[in-house]
Order: sequence, then C-alpha cells, then structure tokens
Amino acid sequence: MSVWSGSDVTNQGLDLIAQSQTGGSLTFTRIGLGSGLIGQQDPAALTDLVKPETSVDIKRAEALAFGSFEIGGEVLPGDIAADFFWQEVGVYAHGADGVEKLYAYSWALLGQASLVSADSIDGMVLKLPVYIGNAQNVTASIDLSAVYLLQSEGQELREEIFDGATGVYEHEKSGTVHNFTGAGRPMGRALITAPVEPGDAFAVNGTLMPAFVGETRVESLPVNRWVLFINDGFQLNFFSGAPGDAKELSFTYTGSSTISAVGPVMYMKLLTSGTLTPNINGVVDTFMVGGGGGGSAGGAGGGYTKTNMGISVSGGIPIACTIGAGGGGVAIASVGGTGGTTSFGGNSIGGGAGGGNGTSRNGGNGGSGGGPSGGGGANVGGNGGSNGSNGTASQLPYTVGVGQGTTTREFGSSTAALYSGGGGGAGLNTAGTGGAGGGGNGSASYGLGGGANTGGGGGGGGNAGANGGSGIIILRWVI
Repeated sequence: MSVWSGSDVTNQGLDLIAQSQTGGSLTFTRIGLGSGLIGQQDPAALTDLVKPETSVDIKRAEALAFGSFEIGGEVLPGDIAADFFWQEVGVYAHGADGVEKLYAYSWALLGQASLVSADSIDGMVLKLPVYIGNAQNVTASIDLSAVYLLQSEGQELREEIFDGATGVYEHEKSGTVHNFTGAGRPMGRALITAPVEPGDAFAVNGTLMPAFVGETRVESLPVNRWVLFINDGFQLNFFSGAPGDAKELSFTYTGSSTISAVGPVMYMKLLTSGTLTPNINGVVDTFMVGGGGGGSAGGAGGGYTKTNMGISVSGGIPIACTIGAGGGGVAIASVGGTGGTTSFGGNSIGGGAGGGNGTSRNGGNGGSGGGPSGGGGANVGGNGGSNGSNGTASQLPYTVGVGQGTTTREFGSSTAALYSGGGGGAGLNTAGTGGAGGGGNGSASYGLGGGANTGGGGGGGGNAGANGGSGIIILRWVI
C-alpha cells in the first residue's frame, strides 16, 4: 500500500476546531481516497482532494490521548469504479451548520503510491489518527450497517507531534546551508526550493543542527516537492521514508529504448529485444504489441495487443524482454509470414497472421484485421482494420482479416496512440489502404511494409506483399 506523509489539518479543519471550542460540534463524516498530485500546493489550503476517486464510510471512531481522535473504515471491491494510483487521502467533517469540509489531508510519499484495483482489493482496512486539539462535542457519522473490528497497527501518537497544526516553513539555500524559517512548531512542512547535495548543512530559524531520515543523514531532497519534518530543538528529523530518503524507480536496458515523462508518470518504450533491470522494487504497467504479419496478395493482420496492470518488479533482478519481429512479406504464390511474439518476463502476446496468397486472397487475422486482395474486372483491394476492427471487404467475397475486437490504443486509453493497424490488400485498379496504427498500404505491384514498432500488418501486392512492422513494449510507472 501507499506510504504516507503524515496528516495535515487543513485551514478549514482549524476553523472547525475553533468553532467546537466555543460550544459548537465537530462531526467526522467520511474518508476520501484520490489519485491527484499535490505538487507545489499548500496542503493546509486545500478544500477537497486534488482528484477524488472514492469515499469510505466511517465504521469506527475513538477518542485518543494527546488531543487526537481515530477513525476507521474499509475499502471494498464495490467501492472501486476504476483502477487508480492512490496518491492522497482526506478526512471530511462538518460543524453545527452541517456543511461538509475537508478536515485533514495526507499525500503519498515520492514513488510510494500504490495501484488500487477492484480485482486486487479484498477489504482494505483504513485506520486514521487525526488531531482535534481541545475540541469538544466530537462525534463521527458511523455506518452502523457494517460495523466490524478494525485491525490494530499499534501507531503511537506523540503530544509533541500533534501539538497544534503543522507549521509552514520557508526553505532557502545560502551557499551550502539550507535554512528553514517558520513558526517554530515541532512539526513542519516546507516546499524544497533548491537541490540538497551531500555535505550540505541544515538550520532552523538560523540555528544549525544535524538533519536525518531515520538514522541516516539527509543527502538529498526533491526540489519543488513538499516535505515533512520534526524539529526537537537539537536535530531536524525528516519523516522516515520521506521523499529525501526515497529513490525513484528507474531501469537500465540492454536493447534500444526511449523514455519520457508526463508529469509524474514515466513512459519507457522498448524498441528492440534486451534485458531490463530495475534499480529498486516497484510496480509498473505494461502495454505490449506483437509483430505484424507479412503481406502476400492479401494484407496481413496487425500484432495482437495486451495491457497488464500492476506488475511487481524487484530491484537488481533482470527481466528478459522480447520484441516480436514483423512477419516476412512474400510473393503471391505463398502465404505471408506470421508476426513474432512479444514478451515481458512471463507475459506474452502473439503476432498477426500473414496475408493470403494469390489463390485465397484473404486478409490476415490479428490485433486489427488485414484487407483481402481485389480480383476480377474491378480489382479493388480491401482496407486494413484499425483499433481492433476487422479488415474491410474488397469488391469480391474474399475473406477479411478478423481483428481482436478490443482497442489497440496504448494502455487502452481513448486518447492514446493507435497500434496494430491491418495491412491493405492488393488491387490492380485500387489497392487497399493500411489501417491506422502502422498498417502498410496495398499496391498493384509490391505492398508497403508495416510501421516499425507499431505491430502494423504488411500490405499486399500484385507481385508480392511487404514485411510486417515490429512490435513494442511500453512501461508506465509513477515517480
């Protein structure tokens, strides 16, 4: 599960505490889970989760020592409408006016968010301590229809940590000294504005002191990220497992690859076969495309596609990766070659079938189907399919290639790039066009090849078809 920063009482939460201390009420209503990224926002200023995903009913509430209150609930499979990376959690409450507000907020530490899926959850227990200070008349809106005994995690609450809301500090680097200036509360949060290098010194309000993560001195902190720490007057203690102590998941690869980022989401495309080695333990999603089939007279099928979510990888343990080759295009006396299988460790997906010869003229089956060859007087070739569809028929009743029937877009996203286009069939008068996603066009003479690393099927030709496109593996993970 995700590893958390600690709980921040929001400004709205502080207002509710103040109201309760003058005779008002404080009622906790629910727990919210979200997938949003806090980035450079101040947690205390939030009024809702950045990107809410689901809500959890409160099923237990208990007053604790040191001005704290504990609430609990359970996430069930039916609560998850769609898979998401669990990046944030919020506690909601209302005062005497009954208007619900975000009371407390916590976010997942760098690289420590976990994937939440209905397929993998079987009653995930939540147990959250929240600060209430000297608030009076504190209750919780409890779902009495499913009360159960919550698991105990034995979390110790310390008065010095929860004495007042977390203080906001400003970080400034001067030379090699990182100074945190703020209200002087024991627990602080700050936006890191400059890189921390090994050997740098730390100070709080101008007083130099050693800085640790657990028992290890701090040597790095993430720039433009919020971090939490405790100042006991003698040393600065960043939360164990805080961003400065966490490594980001990365990989080395012996084959050809590219890497890119969209916000905190990393994408790595494996273009040729090789061995992939992660630097630390982590979780990735994979999208795989088999090699496209080779054309003959008929256009070939694109490689099949497959998405796998939440694959665990182990630091230092190599993973064999095979990129399926495109099937060979052939003269029309023969059937085109089948595309190669793409595999990531123990997961694999097959390639598309080759186009039919000059007798059958059929389109090949695959992720998207190939278009059949034309014939007779009109001699119009069929088009290759796209996004999992069948090829389209030529003017004669030759068989179209059958597609997989599901999207061939990257990770199944409706806005992502298409892969596995079917090859177009040969046509002496009008040849078929290749399907979107790398399918090769047909021709009156020699078909065109499927796109490299698209799994596109090779186009058919009046003399010979073309090679299919090679497959691809795409990794996705959150840092």
